[in-house]
Amino acid sequence: MRDGDRPGIQVNLHPLGGVLTLAGRVWPATPGGFATYGATRLVWEMYSDRALDMPAAWPLIDAGISFKSARGLPMESLSGYELQRLGRRVQDRELRRLRPE
Repeated sequence: MRDGDRPGIQVNLHPLGGVLTLAGRVWPATPGGFATYGATRLVWEMYSDRALDMPAAWPLIDAGISFKSARGLPMESLSGYELQRLGRRVQDRELRRLRPE
């Protein structure tokens, strides 16, 4: 189904489209809040380790990490996928430092 096939119904064919749309509506009201963390968990439940290779999921995973950090939770509270995402962020930052654009 394409947009416009039915009046008033929009279909988002992106695998994370609905979750990202919801998160986009929630973030301004509760940045880094429980709803954002819940969306992060939902993405992980839906896509498992594939979420780490989906750029659309990265802002949600990063927001989940920030959620825990803002509450003063220790590194030990991060899940395996959150630790993997942090590792990739550090690696990407290091690569950009070594190869400036």
